[in-house]
Amino acid sequence: MLKILVFFLWFFGVAIGLPALVLGLIKRGAQPDFAIDRDAVAVGEGRFKDPQRVFGRDTASAPVDAYSMFPLAIAASAAVYPDGTRVLITRGPDKARSKLVMADFFQSLGAGNTTQSHSGSRFTARSGEVGWIALQDDVGVAVLGPTREAMEARRAALSGFRDNPKRTLGNKIDREYLPYVLGALLIWCLLVAAQFGRMAAWVGGENAPGNVPPVASDMLAGKILALNQQDVPFTVTPGDEPNMLVVDWRYADAKWADLMRAHGMEKSHRLVLRLDPGDHTARSRDYESEMAWSAGAGGADLSWSGNLGITFFKYEYEKAYGLFFENGTLKLAPSYEYRFDLDEMKAPIIALIVGSGWNWRPVVSFWRPFGG
Repeated sequence: MLKILVFFLWFFGVAIGLPALVLGLIKRGAQPDFAIDRDAVAVGEGRFKDPQRVFGRDTASAPVDAYSMFPLAIAASAAVYPDGTRVLITRGPDKARSKLVMADFFQSLGAGNTTQSHSGSRFTARSGEVGWIALQDDVGVAVLGPTREAMEARRAALSGFRDNPKRTLGNKIDREYLPYVLGALLIWCLLVAAQFGRMAAWVGGENAPGNVPPVASDMLAGKILALNQQDVPFTVTPGDEPNMLVVDWRYADAKWADLMRAHGMEKSHRLVLRLDPGDHTARSRDYESEMAWSAGAGGADLSWSGNLGITFFKYEYEKAYGLFFENGTLKLAPSYEYRFDLDEMKAPIIALIVGSGWNWRPVVSFWRPFGG
């Protein structure tokens, strides 16, 4: 039980939790890439006090009051420029309502192909214009242009919005080091995948007692094969490679196996053992599959599922009833029944292996870097 607790603490605390914590701290500490001149967006009597300071002096015409379009805002104005670019600036009573204002405007553009960063979101509008939209505190700004170059130039020319001098490492990572961060994250995922298999093998494994000398691999294989002579619910056969054994649950020997197949069911659970005389360790890998099929007036249906790796616990019991004629009488009787107990399959084998001075390791792969 302690091993399982350590495994989950490692998986959620280190494998997943550590990178999530680091990325979260970087994101939380990042500042917007632009800073707003609060004096430039000062509001009086429901409009910006100095529109020229907000939009500049090169507008094609006087900025238009857009407050009627955004009733949640306390001020909203839009301007058009000779180069075909457009700018909308809004200010709300608080950040929450300003966010709703900009969200409504963003949705009205039918925006797509959106990319987000600390400096806002860049997108392509339904009209084909390229845009940038951002929110900082209670002020929202949107810039649209016929090309990305024109849009970026207009954004840089807005006098009330300048580069933020308080930008942090998070901003630098987002702009300059993001490919390196993604590469480091990929390497971390590969290391975690490798360590996951080794940790799982450690959790489910059992070591031989220190006072029991290990027997030879061929002698151990003979002991395991001899289990066929006992009343066990599985069969053991030699594998395709040296020092390999295959253990199959006796679904095929079950009393109801033919009836299961008649009802369109087929199950298998296989344990493949590989005996490594180098470190006196028996490594095992689970293979399991289930297939069901049926046919009727609506057509045929076929389903299959399977998995491989490590199965720690599994117990199944199923019993189905049907109506049968017997001696001219209709009666309710079991149509099929089966049971599967993984512990009953593995426990005798593990006990024999450990008792022979060998270690037992369940693995997700026989490749040692990932399987352990």
